Amino acid sequence: MRNIVQFAILIAICSLLQLVSTAAADTLSVISWNLDARDEGEAVAAEIYPEMAACHLLCLTRSDAKQFNSIEKSLGKNFLACEMERPSMQILYDQRRLQCLRQGELKIDEVHSWLGLFRDIETKVDFYILVNEFSKGDGHRAEAEAIRLWCEQQTLPIIGLGDFGFEVNYESLRGNRPFDEFMRDYRWRWVRPYPLVDTLWQDLDQDDQDDQPNTCSDFIYLGGGALNWLARVKVDPPQGSKKHETGTKGHRPVRLSVDPR
Repeated sequence: MRNIVQFAILIAICSLLQLVSTAAADTLSVISWNLDARDEGEAVAAEIYPEMAACHLLCLTRSDAKQFNSIEKSLGKNFLACEMERPSMQILYDQRRLQCLRQGELKIDEVHSWLGLFRDIETKVDFYILVNEFSKGDGHRAEAEAIRLWCEQQTLPIIGLGDFGFEVNYESLRGNRPFDEFMRDYRWRWVRPYPLVDTLWQDLDQDDQDDQPNTCSDFIYLGGGALNWLARVKVDPPQGSKKHETGTKGHRPVRLSVDPR
């Protein structure tokens, strides 16, 4: 009897370990990086930020051709580039893990976002990647409302990336009015970074101090069928590290790890 119990416990432990390893293997890695605050034409490559080579999908916004070409070259032949209407938006994905089924511009009123339908080869799950570059003028709130209303009609999982133009203070967790409009009715889930690291170091008045400390300016959202996905976001690399000093002046890359199931 004792041997049977021990054998049952051993089977249970092996099953648990198998589940853990499967979950780790299925985890999808997505990086979103706004290159707006970097010098125009500055070369950016995986040698500077090696985490890019370990992700499955890379979203770049406010980039230029030189920056994109240097990244594409450094990632190698396993990564394919999507066809983008806007040259400042760029998507690269690992064809060993993802298949792009459909892509194109999403036009809603004055909003011109990019929408791609992807299939995760590992989990056989189809999902949308939505990339935004919202304006920061009078139409900002209307853009946020339009995308929220679009999300209400979707049933497939959605990962929202890009430059939303939102700002949230970590101490109060309060955002600007477009952020509030976007988050209304809980159609989108903001995956908060952990730890809460300032995503943008900007010094417009040149006083060697961050103009907006403890503020999140770079977001990753889940919507539609992805609202309940197990997900975590990390701002890479951490503030104050040597890699930050050499590689991510301005906006910092935001990395999503998500289990699409």
